[in-house]
Amino acid sequence: MKVHALITLLCVTAISQSTNGAKILGLFPYPGKSHFDFFHPLFLGLAEAGHDVTVVSYFPNKKPVANYTDLVLDGLPVIINFVDLKQIEMLHFWLGEVRLANFVVLHQLGMESCEAAFQSNAIKDLLKTSQKFDVILVENFVNDCMMAIAHMLGAPVIGLTSHAPMPWHYNRMGSPFVPSFMPNHFLGHSTQMGFLQRLNNLLHQRIFNLLHDYVCQRATNNLIRKYYGDSVPPIEQLVLNTSVMLINQHYSLNGPTPYTPGIVEIGGLHIQKAKPLDSEIKQVLDNAKNGAIYVSWGSMVRPETISPEKKAALIKALSQFDQTILLKWPKSSIPDAPKNFYLREWMPQRDILCHPNVKVFMTHGGLLGTTEGCHCGVAIVVTPFFGDQFLNAAAIQSRNAGVVLHYRDLQEENILKALRTALSPSVQENAKIISEAFRNRPQSPLELAIWWVEKIVRTKGLPLAVNASSRMHWFTYYNLDVYAVLFIVLFLIIIGIKRLAKLLCCSRKTKNKKDIKQKKH
Repeated sequence: MKVHALITLLCVTAISQSTNGAKILGLFPYPGKSHFDFFHPLFLGLAEAGHDVTVVSYFPNKKPVANYTDLVLDGLPVIINFVDLKQIEMLHFWLGEVRLANFVVLHQLGMESCEAAFQSNAIKDLLKTSQKFDVILVENFVNDCMMAIAHMLGAPVIGLTSHAPMPWHYNRMGSPFVPSFMPNHFLGHSTQMGFLQRLNNLLHQRIFNLLHDYVCQRATNNLIRKYYGDSVPPIEQLVLNTSVMLINQHYSLNGPTPYTPGIVEIGGLHIQKAKPLDSEIKQVLDNAKNGAIYVSWGSMVRPETISPEKKAALIKALSQFDQTILLKWPKSSIPDAPKNFYLREWMPQRDILCHPNVKVFMTHGGLLGTTEGCHCGVAIVVTPFFGDQFLNAAAIQSRNAGVVLHYRDLQEENILKALRTALSPSVQENAKIISEAFRNRPQSPLELAIWWVEKIVRTKGLPLAVNASSRMHWFTYYNLDVYAVLFIVLFLIIIGIKRLAKLLCCSRKTKNKKDIKQKKH
């Protein structure tokens, strides 16, 4: 009887857990693979935890996953292997350190992504069904058009970013942005800035916010009205309904930041358990007696577009080291590769970086690769090209866990200097210190993210965490009305004192004149 009762209890528990699983929707209209690679483990984890997960994206699972439904978008080409280094070189030549061109590119891409999503069968079918969701997860990037879909479906919203918050994300979460030590998303500044850097940081932050408010948000509102009429509230109001924002950051790399409780750091979410290396790469790394240097500029950069001069400088510099060089390039790109080179078009980056013989990671500074390097305790040489890569590069250098080597400076002498610095004992030790802080947490990033999703479901949007400042006018937020009143009061006091002094002075003069007249009389 006891065994029968136990079996019955287990069956009831299993049924209750399956029926109590939340219905979760993910909306990801942006076709960038590197972004979705960060989000994907969270949805797999939620499905594994027994929740019913539906994801709208360009990246369906290759194999069916229990509790996981893909609604596939196909209106735009997937963003992978598209960056032409010749164009990057020209942009750097013409624009220098000005990052406003980033906004133009991202705004255009954001509008195209939204229109393609609105036209897709995935979104149309989603709106036609009577499905009810307990929570909706939306990518917070340059465009917020998916907030209109979330509004029509009527569920709490969680924002996700695969990077640091964009300049316009702080206001909606009621979180302060302090330009004196919090670097702008697009600038290559660290938390330690001189006067000119702070000035540049402040101006870029204000200009980006103005462009987003008066260009991007207006265009988004027009697009929403085009497809769904005037019944949907303005996007400026909808974004305030974001209950929590989960961001790909961690203080060990980016420095401590005064976020409000609604912004949660889950940096390293995409880093999964180590997998065994294939026999060929394992043998190469195991035999690297002097260590190894891993070179990869990510999945978006086309290495074949590098200029002949820079390519020759890179090969010549790397060939002078005793370390084994693992280069994520096609073998055909360097037919006569030096003896210490090992080339392959694709490599298991996370597992390579955590091999004990890997000492340096040469990268473009994408946040997924950068956090993998931090997780594994590898010194990093960063060559940033666009977006938040400059921010990530500056963070690494400010921690003295690596070196920034700009693409324009990719010459033999500079490459040698950067790698020798990265191989120095102090930089190697700092990389290990960051790794310890990055790994040593009370919860894994995945567990923390799942906890927050379930928390939002239970509390129906976490109303107690709503920050009043997100709904304040900027004039009130910065207490300008209070300062204005204090200034007026102080001004009146000063005027009053001056007039009182003048009266006292005049009365004394009058008294003196009377005394003189009396004496004369």
